[in-house]
Formats: sequence, C-alpha cells, structure tokens
Amino acid sequence: ALTVPQVAVVPRDGFNTVMVLQPDQHVRQVRVEAGRRVGDRIEVRGELPRDARVVVAGAGFLNDGDLVRVGEAPAADASTTSAPGAAK
Repeated sequence: ALTVPQVAVVPRDGFNTVMVLQPDQHVRQVRVEAGRRVGDRIEVRGELPRDARVVVAGAGFLNDGDLVRVGEAPAADASTTSAPGAAK
C-alpha cells in the first residue's frame, strides 16, 4: 500500500487531499482516501502515482495550481527516515 507522511494529508471541502508537486513547480490537489495509520505515516488510496512528490510542509496553505519553491530537506539522523519522493 502507498503511504505518505500524515502531515501531507489535508482535509478540504469534506475530502482528504494531498498536494502533488508537478515538474513545472506548481502543485496539483489530489483527493485521496485515508487508510491505516502507522507511526507518522498514513496509507492513502486514490489517483496518487507511486512516484509522486507530495508537499509535507505548509500543504494546508496551498491551492491547486500554486507555484512553489522546493527547499532542501534537512539531513535525517539515525532515528528518522524520509519517504522517497517526498518534498518539503
């Protein structure tokens, strides 16, 4: 199953959504169905590609089509891991 950080899932208009980074640095809002939670991650189902880069910081402040600047992810220490393809 596909999982994303819980902070990436934003409730909007009665639906759970994630913001997906597009190649042109704009974001696209994608509806997802939330499943099981494991630690700080949540299973999602919907039209989210496995290689999607999802916004994990500030997603609740973005609208579909907004232009964003991707920052560098902080270095992970031994106690944390980052999701492949996740954007901050």
